[in-house]
Amino acid sequence: MCDHYSSKLKNDLIKWMKEDSPLGDLTVDAIFNEEKDIIMNIVANDEVYLVCPELLKATMGCFYIDANVKEKGWHEGVIMSFEGDARRLLTMERPLLNFLIYVLSISTEVRKVRNLLDEKGFKNVRVAVTRKTLPGMRFWAKLFAREAGADTHRLSLSDMIMVKDTHAEAFGSLVEAVKRARERASFAHKIEVEVSSLEEALEVLPYVDVIMLDNVTPKEAKEYACEIKKKRKDVIVEVSGGIRKDNVLDYLNECIDVVSMGYLTMFPPRVDLSAVVE
Repeated sequence: MCDHYSSKLKNDLIKWMKEDSPLGDLTVDAIFNEEKDIIMNIVANDEVYLVCPELLKATMGCFYIDANVKEKGWHEGVIMSFEGDARRLLTMERPLLNFLIYVLSISTEVRKVRNLLDEKGFKNVRVAVTRKTLPGMRFWAKLFAREAGADTHRLSLSDMIMVKDTHAEAFGSLVEAVKRARERASFAHKIEVEVSSLEEALEVLPYVDVIMLDNVTPKEAKEYACEIKKKRKDVIVEVSGGIRKDNVLDYLNECIDVVSMGYLTMFPPRVDLSAVVE
C-alpha cells in the first residue's frame, strides 16, 4: 500500500521513466508483446549501508511489483529482488538503479563517517549534511542521510536564519546584518552565522544560536571553538568547509558540536550496484 513517502517516490520514478522513455521503450516494445514475469536482482558489488527498506518495498508495490529487500544495515551481494512484469521492470531498470546508486552512496558514506566518530570518542558530535544536493533530489538525499545517522541541517532556506559572507557583503556589515536579523527573527527560528575568524565569532556571539567556523584550518577550528565556549557555553559551534572522512578527526575536540560535510550529499564515493535478471 502506498503511503506518503512511497507515493512521492512512485511519482518521481514515473517522472524519471517518462524522461528516459518519452515515446515508450522501443526495445521492450519490439521484443515483448505479452506479459511475462521475471525476477530482477539489485546486486551490491561492494558493501553498502542499506536504509529505508520498507519505503523501497512499498514503492515497488505501488507498481504491482513484489519486492524482497534486505533489512537495514551493511550488505553485499543481492540486496533486493523484484518480481513482476518484464516490460515494466526493464523500462524502470536504469532510473531506479540511478536513484539507488545516489541515495545508497549517501547512506553508505554517512554511516562510515558516523562509525568513525563513534569509534574515536566523538559520539556527541553531530554529522550534518548540507543544502549541497542534486537539483530535485534534496528530499531523498536528506532522508537517506538521516536514516544512516546524519543530522539533516537545513532542509531549505525556510528552516533557519543563516547569515553567510554573501549576506554580510551585500548588507555592508556582518555584525549589523546579524543584529538586524535578531531584531526581526521569530522566536521560533534559530540564527546561525558563518564566520572565518575568532574576531568575527566574538563580535556576533551575543546575537546568535549557532556559530559556523567556515573554511578555517583544523588547528584554528579547535582553538576558536574553545574560546567561543569560554564566552558562551550554550552556543552551538559548527565547523565546515572541505571536511571529508579522511580529515574530519583533525577538526574535532570537546568544543565542537557539529561537523557539516557537503560532499556527503553532493559527491559521495559511488557504490557499485548492478541489475541482474535471473
